[in-house]
Amino acid sequence: MKRRAFTLIELLVVIAIIAILAAILFPVFAQAKQAAKKATTQSNLKQLSLGIIMYSNDTDDVPANAIGNRSEWGNSARWCETWSLTTQPYVKTYDVYRSPLDGSKTLGPGHEWKGVAISFAANAAAGWDNGLKLFGVMGFNNRTPEHPGEGWEMPSQSLSGVAKPAETVLLGERHNDTAAASGGAMATVFSSQFFEVDWLNWLSGPASIPGAVEWDGKARPADTGKPGDFGKTQSGAVTPKSSGQATFAFTDGHVKSMKPVATNPDQWKKPELNMWYRDR
Repeated sequence: MKRRAFTLIELLVVIAIIAILAAILFPVFAQAKQAAKKATTQSNLKQLSLGIIMYSNDTDDVPANAIGNRSEWGNSARWCETWSLTTQPYVKTYDVYRSPLDGSKTLGPGHEWKGVAISFAANAAAGWDNGLKLFGVMGFNNRTPEHPGEGWEMPSQSLSGVAKPAETVLLGERHNDTAAASGGAMATVFSSQFFEVDWLNWLSGPASIPGAVEWDGKARPADTGKPGDFGKTQSGAVTPKSSGQATFAFTDGHVKSMKPVATNPDQWKKPELNMWYRDR
């Protein structure tokens, strides 16, 4: 019996069908992969928030400072006591401090002394109110026994004093790759935090909280995605990689994904909607 071969037209039709199916399915696979990474990010933030809460249960309801000192190490220990270091015994592994959406796992040559690259930052928002004042949840301190009158000392306050714990940010996404790409000698320090005031950015690169409006009433530009604009747009120093959204952990321990600017749509005309201030 004579075997019939495929014609050229039949082969082209089969190839076209395969190409159409691939074009339909590949985006679905990519979306599924992105959703899985987002779910892991949410899970990691949940574990970190619970670690911070467990730490505070052992310290009279006061969470660790976002960044501070090891007083027993003397003057050379400035900025080495960090929330990621302090809470690590409650979390056990530094893998949890990373988001799979973060494209960079290392700090790069010459920056290894800063520790490990992490993808989240603490709410240490500070502003000027007759002096530098902590408005966020986790504080900071760089005073040492040798120089007790120098620097800043704004330690963390009790979690029970947060006015709206379910609406107050504790941690947010701030990826190592975006921070590193933005430049700055300290951009990838493993103890990153959101400070709000721009002149503290030298500690860990861009650290501005999100917001649609600047302090002088001018509108912030929409997100551009350009490394040089990181920290200067409506998302501030939050990294929004999930369709313009980022994941946040709140002071009561729950996590939520939302557009960064939604956490602070207008802190001047609508301060009650600012999710970074503990006593609003």
